[in-house]
Amino acid sequence: MASGTASGVSRSSDYRPFGYALTCTDTQAVHVGILCGVTIFFDDHIIPVIAVIRKYDEEINRILESLHELVDANEDADFVKQIHLIETLKGAGFLSAVSIMGEIGDFSAFSKPKQLFAYFGLDPAVKQSGKFEGTKVQMSKRGSAIARRVIHTLTLQSISISRNGEAKNPVLREYYLKKCDSKPKLVAMGAVSHKVCNMIFAILRDNKPFKIIAPQEHIKQYNSAKCDIAA
Repeated sequence: MASGTASGVSRSSDYRPFGYALTCTDTQAVHVGILCGVTIFFDDHIIPVIAVIRKYDEEINRILESLHELVDANEDADFVKQIHLIETLKGAGFLSAVSIMGEIGDFSAFSKPKQLFAYFGLDPAVKQSGKFEGTKVQMSKRGSAIARRVIHTLTLQSISISRNGEAKNPVLREYYLKKCDSKPKLVAMGAVSHKVCNMIFAILRDNKPFKIIAPQEHIKQYNSAKCDIAA
């Protein structure tokens, strides 16, 4: 057996094969951690990074606690009630709801869903220059980047499947899969994002919690409402 190398790797004093157990005789200080039942060894180069991450986690938790306290102290405010309404949307947690309402502000400023699309930067934009007019339609991204990030997260949640194999939002997942039959996945996701935005607008406009409704039932309710207005 050739000594000194194995598979082209030099076996110097620093070389440690996979599964090598660090001992107290190592020159570098070693720290041991347990992650998912697996023993992991950290050297002094990694420990400061972990300390910084933990510090950030602590700061984030403090901010979240402050947000919860602020919301709990103003339960009777319309703004807080709107936060709780958005929390009823599938996949929307406390932070998502607060972020969305923080970006929307006064909802009474929006009379149509398209205004909310544009405010979030989800409206289509075609590149133009002089006589040149582009053919690719993309999101304008002129609005709130934070709101778009939250909408994107809610979109992913809406089309995903839970651990038991059931769709979290069967209506939106079916809509997404049908779109994927004829459109690229990103285009299909963009269409679902518009649906999510429509839902947020409807929740805040009607001041009612979210409820999954099949498209046929939605059309029926819409036509009924139109008849009531005409009467």
